[in-house]
Amino acid sequence: MIKKYYLVLLVSISLLTGLFTSVSAHSVQVAYCVSCNGNLRIFFEHWHGYESINSTSMTISLTVNNVVSTQTASPQSAVYATTLANLPGCSTPIIVAAACPGQANNYNNWVIFDYVGLPCGVPISFTVISGNTVFTTDACGMYPLTVPFLIPCNSNFLSNINVCDGVTTSPIVVPPNTVWTNSNPAIGLPAFGVGNIPSFTPIGPTASAVISYVSACVNSTFNIYVTPNPTASFSATTVCEGYATTYINQSALNCIYTWNFGDATTSNVQNPPPHTYALPGIYTVTLVVADSGGCTATATQIVTVEPLPVPSFIAANVCAGSMTLFNNTTVGGVTYSWNFGSGSSILQNPSFGFPGYGTYPVQLIATSAAGCVDSISQTITVDPIPVASFTSTQFCNYNLANFTNTSNVVSPSTITVNYWNFGDPSSLTNDTSSLLNPSHTFTTIGTYTVTLVVTTNSGCTHTIAHVITVIPPPTALFIATTVCQNALMQFTNQSINATVYSWNFGTPALNDTSSLANPSFTYTTAGTYSVTLITDPGPCSDTSVVVVTVWPLPVVAFTAPSVCFGNITNFTNQSTISSGTITAYAWNFGNPTSTTDTSTLLNATYQYTTSGTFNVTLICVSSNGCVNFATIPVFVNTLPVANFTSVPTCLGSPTILNDVSVPTTGVITNWSWNFGDGSPVSTQQNPSHIFPNDSTFNTTLIVTNTAGCIDTINFPVIINPLPITAFSADTFAGCSPLCVTFIDQSSIVTGNIVGWSWDFGDNSALSTLQNPTHCYSTAGLFTVTLSAISNGGCITTFVIPNMITVYPSPTASFLAVPYVTSILAPIVSFTDLTQGNPISWQWNFGDLATLSDTSIIQNPQYNYTSEFGSVYNVTLTVTNQYGCSDDTLIQVIVEPDFAFYIPTAFTPNDDGKNDSFFGSGYGITEFQIWIFDRWGNLIFTTKDISQAWDGTVLGTAGEVAQIDVYVWRVNITDVLYKKHNLVGTVTLIK
Repeated sequence: MIKKYYLVLLVSISLLTGLFTSVSAHSVQVAYCVSCNGNLRIFFEHWHGYESINSTSMTISLTVNNVVSTQTASPQSAVYATTLANLPGCSTPIIVAAACPGQANNYNNWVIFDYVGLPCGVPISFTVISGNTVFTTDACGMYPLTVPFLIPCNSNFLSNINVCDGVTTSPIVVPPNTVWTNSNPAIGLPAFGVGNIPSFTPIGPTASAVISYVSACVNSTFNIYVTPNPTASFSATTVCEGYATTYINQSALNCIYTWNFGDATTSNVQNPPPHTYALPGIYTVTLVVADSGGCTATATQIVTVEPLPVPSFIAANVCAGSMTLFNNTTVGGVTYSWNFGSGSSILQNPSFGFPGYGTYPVQLIATSAAGCVDSISQTITVDPIPVASFTSTQFCNYNLANFTNTSNVVSPSTITVNYWNFGDPSSLTNDTSSLLNPSHTFTTIGTYTVTLVVTTNSGCTHTIAHVITVIPPPTALFIATTVCQNALMQFTNQSINATVYSWNFGTPALNDTSSLANPSFTYTTAGTYSVTLITDPGPCSDTSVVVVTVWPLPVVAFTAPSVCFGNITNFTNQSTISSGTITAYAWNFGNPTSTTDTSTLLNATYQYTTSGTFNVTLICVSSNGCVNFATIPVFVNTLPVANFTSVPTCLGSPTILNDVSVPTTGVITNWSWNFGDGSPVSTQQNPSHIFPNDSTFNTTLIVTNTAGCIDTINFPVIINPLPITAFSADTFAGCSPLCVTFIDQSSIVTGNIVGWSWDFGDNSALSTLQNPTHCYSTAGLFTVTLSAISNGGCITTFVIPNMITVYPSPTASFLAVPYVTSILAPIVSFTDLTQGNPISWQWNFGDLATLSDTSIIQNPQYNYTSEFGSVYNVTLTVTNQYGCSDDTLIQVIVEPDFAFYIPTAFTPNDDGKNDSFFGSGYGITEFQIWIFDRWGNLIFTTKDISQAWDGTVLGTAGEVAQIDVYVWRVNITDVLYKKHNLVGTVTLIK
């Protein structure tokens, strides 16, 4: 088969301005050809003579699949006096890459560069960079010159092409001089042609054609398929401004979708998310649908975005209780919905009465003819009604009456107008006023209706009227008694025509006033006071002032010192008086258990029979008969109660003496300890003292409290003896694990040893047994400590360093390979894995069938000879240099197995050699054999494996079979209950 190739130029050849433009340039034309097998030949035409090609060179860059190599070399060959059409070495057309006008094809002398074995199917180009002699120097600016090309591989150069129904195609590029034919001109393409296949408009959505094409290197076909265009369709909603338009794609599936929403936004998803337009209006929306073959369809729709209405309204402020009128100024609305907070309306211009003053949010929802809705909320103000009020003084005839305006209104409203009418027409023009707080003189005694009307800055008004009475004036008059300081003074009112009273008792105190008709008052300071009575305070009033006298009280005072129980208390009288004299004294010493605890002396004495606090009272009487007293507590202090505690301690340990004395009065301030052992006295509260020997010591404590009172106590203090700790053991050295019994040998002078604490030196738990046994699991030297505890809580510790020596024991371990085997491979290798440096080994292989199943080598082997297999307990005992040993056990399993042997010939000639035919083996539980001649006749059978065939024929009287080859069949069940069906032949020879 002859392979054909052709050359495809990817782009047209471009000539760039050359580097050499001198008049002596001589290269006038560049041509090339590419063979079907990938050989490139480049020709350079020159018009110089026949110089040697070795005298020139050319710089050429070759790019193969984007890999560039550049070299400067001499031509490989040259031809002379040869036209372009006759240049040698080309099996494909020669292509002119560049030429100098008017000079090319005049000289027909050529130098040649060859590149062989270029690959197919990848982009290739060569670039002529420069030449440096008359053979190659550029004559007309051809260099640098780049020529791209592609060597097609030996396959269908053109793939099948899908074209779209009714869509004009691009030309199909084929190799130069390619002849092509069309099997179906009905698709819109001519039946044949030469060169590139022209563009055409396909006809028929399911038509196809086979295009055959032939060129220098290729003879092949490809198919053109006319495919139907996809369908493009969608639906869109009409929405109001600010709302999203929903698009539903109804086009063909599995396509590429391109949306243009008409507002400079696009999308490439099949079903785009709802789209919101920025402004109302009419938008042209386009959907382009492209299928996998590149065929497209377009759908266009007009989408309308309706404008929203523009709601607005105005409403004037009103006073509380009045209706608010709403003026609707909405643009674009046809229906309306009002929300007043506590009511609603659908009228275009409604009115509404709000429940009170304040600000109210009002919402207007407007709907356009297209159903678009928008709303607006505004705050409506309802102004408050003012509250008219005023106060006035009591009115006397011919006195000026003052009116105080106390009207108010809620902020930010203010009262701007006040109108008064006094109901006194006899006063003519003075009967009204616009002042805030006016005054008026009524003409006669009687009742008048006074009216006030107030108006706010919002025009809201309120009216109030009071009835007042004009009365005649009163006369103030009273009398009072004379009293001692702190006594109640009584006032008697003798006023005329008075109904209201205001008293001032003449002291600087804030509470020295009264409004009673006949009040009383207590003066806390002696002296004279001006008492004032004002009747009917205000314009109708009268005043009376009377001076009253208050006698002083004695100032009672005395002192008495605190004493300890049993001592006499002395009282010192320090009483005084500011005027007059003290004429009498009376003492009460506050002792309820005595009937003689009183005195009338100036300075008294008294001895209390018990301790405690006594309230003593002294009463003094002045020359004006004023009496006062004072009571103070007098303290008779109890003695402290001395006491202390201590616990028996051990000899050599400090004894803590805890003071538990009770001060009874105040606190204990001083301690004095005598320990009874001749040591110095201690003044600490809770001293710590080490007594010199174990004994009982009488210790004395004297305490003093803050009142200076003293008490003493004496107690015995006990010092216990220490135990004498000692111990031994039943063994002091051995292999791990080593168990040792320790023997307590401790004693004590007095008392008993009641507790033991053993530390065995190996970080194990302590033992409290008297004679414990402890097992050491690791090797080493161990220090043992015993602490003995007496019944007095005294402890003594005894330590024996490195008392116990524990030698390391080996840890026996070994590996059996294999540890599971069969009777066919009964030899097992044993590898010692013992840790702890053993020096001797004792193996027992567990084979009870023999007495020689032992070994003393480190890594032995053993052959188990049992025909039936078994489980063997293999033990290893190892011993180290200290005589310490360990053993371990592993089970080795030797499983039963099956084997069968049978010969291939025998000689039943009674010579005593091979006279019978039989099989043998082991591991067989069931057996049967059949022997047949060549015609299939059964001539022998048995179920007894030990029964042999002697060559005689079954059913004859001992007739020996003839010399021949016989077929045997054996069925066996082995010890593992597996069945074996065996067939073979045996030759009978005589």
